[in-house]
Amino acid sequence: MKLNRPSPLIQMTMALVALCSTLVILGTLFLDTMPDRGAQQRAVRKAVGEALAVQLAETLRREDPREIEKSLVAIVSRTEGLRSVGVRRADNELVVATPTHAQGWRSGEGDRSRPEQLTVPLAANGERWGRVEMAFAADDTHWLLAFFKEPLVQMLLFLGVAGWLVFGLYMRRALQHLDPASVVPERVQGAFDAMAEGVVVLDSRGRVMLSNKAFRQLHPQLAEVPTGSSLTALPWLSQSLPQDAAQHPWARAMAERSANAGTALEAGQGAEKRQLVLNAAPISDAGGAVRGCMVTVNDMSALHHANEALREAMTALAGSKREVEQKNLELERLATRDPLTGALNRRAFHAAFEGVWREALKSGGGLTCLMVDIDHFKNINDSHGHGVGDRVIQEVARKLQDSVRGTDLLCRWGGEEFCVVVGGLDTAASAEFAERVRMRIERECGAALREVQGLRVTASVGVELLSPQAHSMAALIERADQALYRAKRAGRNRVAMPDDALQARVAVPASQIDADSGCLNESGYFAALRSAREAARADDRVLGCIVAGLDHHRVLLQRHGAAALQAASVTLARWARESAPASAAVARLDERRVAVLLPGTGLEDCQALAEHLRDRVEASLAAVIDGAAARSVRISVGVDALPATAPGAATLGERAEQAMNRMRRSGGNGVMLFSGGRAANDAAAREDSQP
Repeated sequence: MKLNRPSPLIQMTMALVALCSTLVILGTLFLDTMPDRGAQQRAVRKAVGEALAVQLAETLRREDPREIEKSLVAIVSRTEGLRSVGVRRADNELVVATPTHAQGWRSGEGDRSRPEQLTVPLAANGERWGRVEMAFAADDTHWLLAFFKEPLVQMLLFLGVAGWLVFGLYMRRALQHLDPASVVPERVQGAFDAMAEGVVVLDSRGRVMLSNKAFRQLHPQLAEVPTGSSLTALPWLSQSLPQDAAQHPWARAMAERSANAGTALEAGQGAEKRQLVLNAAPISDAGGAVRGCMVTVNDMSALHHANEALREAMTALAGSKREVEQKNLELERLATRDPLTGALNRRAFHAAFEGVWREALKSGGGLTCLMVDIDHFKNINDSHGHGVGDRVIQEVARKLQDSVRGTDLLCRWGGEEFCVVVGGLDTAASAEFAERVRMRIERECGAALREVQGLRVTASVGVELLSPQAHSMAALIERADQALYRAKRAGRNRVAMPDDALQARVAVPASQIDADSGCLNESGYFAALRSAREAARADDRVLGCIVAGLDHHRVLLQRHGAAALQAASVTLARWARESAPASAAVARLDERRVAVLLPGTGLEDCQALAEHLRDRVEASLAAVIDGAAARSVRISVGVDALPATAPGAATLGERAEQAMNRMRRSGGNGVMLFSGGRAANDAAAREDSQP
C-alpha cells in the first residue's frame, strides 16, 4: 500500500527539530556541556567523603569514640543515600562506625572505591593510619527510567516537544507569508479570471496553487479554495473521481507527460449536479521535469440539459411516429382484410392480383387459381349455430393460410367461399396442392372445434390455370368457379381440375369393378397398381399405398351375420373413396380389406389420410350395423410410400398389407408404417394364409 507523504510544513518542522537535537548532541560530545549524571554523583560523594575524613581525623584525637559514633549517625541521617560510615585502622580493625556499618560493608577489595562503597585514606605523622569507609544505598532505578533521567535525554525530549510546537507555528506563519498566490501579479490573476472556463493550477502533488473566478463559481465549496489544498478534499468533486488517485486526470497527465483531454465527470447530486469536462496538461520546467499541471474545467450542464430535452423530444416524436404507423397499419388492415378471417377482402385481392398477374405474364411462369367452398355450411349453421359456423370459417381460413406461401394470395370471396392464387405450379403440382388443401381441411378443421364432438368439415375445390381460355383475371376466376361447381355436383369433398381429361377415369372393365361399392375389386386393384407404378416411374414421382382391414371381422360375422359384415366393408370402401384424392384408386379387396393407391402422395400425407379414415370408422361405422354398440367396429391400417423407382416399389401393396397385419397383431385400431424384415414378412404370410 502506497503511503502518503507528509505535508511540507511537517517535513520542515521535523527537519528543524532534528537539526537542533543534532547540535545539542555534538555540543555534549565536544564541549562537555551536558555532565554525566553518574560521574557527577561520584564526584559529589568523593568530596563529601574527603571532607568527612578530614573532620574525623581531627575529631579522633580529641573526642571519645562514642561521641564520634553519635556524630556519624547524625551525618548518615542528614546525608541522602548514605547508609553507614566507619573508621578502620590499617590493621583492619574497625575503630568507630554507625550501628549497621559492619553488616552492610563488603570488605576484601582494599581501599578501592565503588559507586556504593567509598573509602578515603587517613594519615598520621606522615604515615597511613587507616581509612574512612562510607556505604551508599544502591541505585535500584529501572534502566528505562534511569535513561530518561539523563540530562541529555531530557534535553532532547524537551527540544522535540517544544521545538515541534515553536518551529511548527513559526513555519506555518512563514509559509502563509510565502503563499504563491500572493506573489502572482494582478494582471496574471486578472487574465485567468477573464477566462470563461474554469482554470486551476496544481503542483506536482495535485495541490491547488492558483484558481480563477470561473472555477470558484462552479460550486459553493470552490468559492474559497485554500492554496495548498487538494482537489480530492472537496466532497462535491471527489465523489465523481476514481478511487485510485493515480487515475485522476491531472495525475495521469503528469505521469504520462502528455495532455489528458475530454474526461467527462458528473459532479454533485440533485439540483447541484453538473456535467463537467476536464482537460489536464502537465507544466514542465526548463529541464523537462514536471512541476505541476494546468486543469481546465468546462461546465457542459446547459448543453447536456438541452441534449436531454432534444432526446426526449425525439423519443416522443418517434413514439408518435410509431403510433401513427401502427394506426395506419390498423386502418390498412381494416380496409384490406376480412375482419373474421384476416384474409384479403375482394378490393385488396383485386389490387394485389393485378401485380401477380403482370409478373406471371412477364416471367411466363404458371399461375393457378383455386376456389374453395365449405361443404354443407348451411347445415352446420342450422345444427350448431352461427358461432360454430364462424369458427369453421376461421379454421378453414387458417388451414388455407398455413398451406400457401408468403407470395401467394388468399381472399375470402364471400360467405364460406375462398379464392387462392398460387404462382409457379404446373397442372400436376396444382392438382397435388389442391388435394393437400382439401385433405387438410377434412382432417384438421373438424377436430379443431373440440366443443362440437364428431363435427366433419369438408370442402370442394375448383382449380383453373393460366391458359388461352383463362386469358384475363376475371376469366381465370370464373373458370375456377365453374370447376368448383363441377366438384360440388360430383358429390362434394373433391377437387375439380380444368381439363376434363384429368377428371375422367380410365375405362375399367366391368370385371374389375366391385358391384356393391363401385370401387375396384382385387383384380382391378392389381391392374391399377401396375399402371400407377409405371406412370409414377415415368414422372419420377412418389407412390403411396394404404391397406385397411376390419378388426375382429370373424366376431362381427358370428354376432351380426354376413350381411352386416358386407355392409361394414362396403361403407369402409365408400368412405375411403370420399376421403382420398380424385387421382387415387380405391379397391375393396374382400369382405374385410380396402386398399387405396395414392399417386404423388408422400408418406406423411398417406399417414394423415389413414389416421382420418381410422377416426371416422371408429366414430361412425358401427351405426351401419343393427345392434352394434357405438365404437365397437374398428380398423387396422398399414401405410407405405416410396418413389416409383425405388427397389421396393414393386411390392408396395404387400408392404402396406404387412404393416396392417402387424397392427392387428399388436391390438388393432391404429395406423402402422411399414418396416422391413424377413421375420415380419414370414409372420404376415402366415397371417394371410389363415381363412
